[in-house]
Amino acid sequence: MRKFLNIGHPRSGTGFTSKLLKKFAYDVGHEVLGEDGISSWMFAVEEDQFWGPRGVNRKNYEFEHLIMNIRKPLDIISSVLYTENTVPVSYNLRAKYIDFTGLNEIEKAVKSVLGWYKIIQAQNPELILKVDANPEQTLYYYLRYQLEEDVEFPLETLPTNVNARKHSKLSYEEIKKNCTQELIIEYRFFCDFYGYSYS
Repeated sequence: MRKFLNIGHPRSGTGFTSKLLKKFAYDVGHEVLGEDGISSWMFAVEEDQFWGPRGVNRKNYEFEHLIMNIRKPLDIISSVLYTENTVPVSYNLRAKYIDFTGLNEIEKAVKSVLGWYKIIQAQNPELILKVDANPEQTLYYYLRYQLEEDVEFPLETLPTNVNARKHSKLSYEEIKKNCTQELIIEYRFFCDFYGYSYS
């Protein structure tokens, strides 16, 4: 049994979270199993990973603790729209669990983020880690006081763009223009729930 499983949506900060856990001396790989666990959006479901070692599947492993990472929803959606939904193998995996039928490209990106996090939320993660809001402090308090681990606070903070890709920026106005009212309401609720602005 490995200690940590961290999951999120593509482009949400799973690479950052892997590096942050390593700062606390835990060998948690990004889309690769380490001695202490893995940080991979694909491990939200029981499917063979297609990044990293082939055929690695969550159903074959057990983890002591489940973490969910997130960042500003509009930033995730923007990155997914321009850099992730263009990758067929990634899009097709998510499409097995989220119905994109009849949606335009912006709606697909929004629905992907909302739908994938529903899958994660249903698994009751112990920690919600906002990678763009004092993640070192949040993780330290979780490890030190909730899990009672003997950890030291890292001396240096990590840059949050450890796995960044250059792309255009989607605006909230574009979401309002291109999405159904139902999807807009769901997006707003999601942002409110996690304490993020819409734009």
